[in-house]
Amino acid sequence: PGTDARTYADAFAMLRDNHLAPERWLPRIKAPKVVRYAARLRHKPDMKQALQRMPPLLRTYLMMGGWVSDHAVVDTHMNTLHVFTGVEIGMIPPARKRLLRALS
Repeated sequence: PGTDARTYADAFAMLRDNHLAPERWLPRIKAPKVVRYAARLRHKPDMKQALQRMPPLLRTYLMMGGWVSDHAVVDTHMNTLHVFTGVEIGMIPPARKRLLRALS
């Protein structure tokens, strides 16, 4: 939790470098307060730090081929940052699909 984007700089840099949504699916900014991490960050991410700071559910979506918006919405009421995440069901890797089906 927390809204200080500096805490998540490595995670944001990793998202920018590896997981941005295709241009046609990038959500537009609608919230009054956002962190434009794709435009602001210019450093190479420390992958270990990035993964440690990233929420487990987001890591799971990314392992399934998920993609994210280029900005995070600042939610001061919940003291958190929200990153829009999309997953194309048809793009989930076959091995991951098998694991998910085994759990259901």
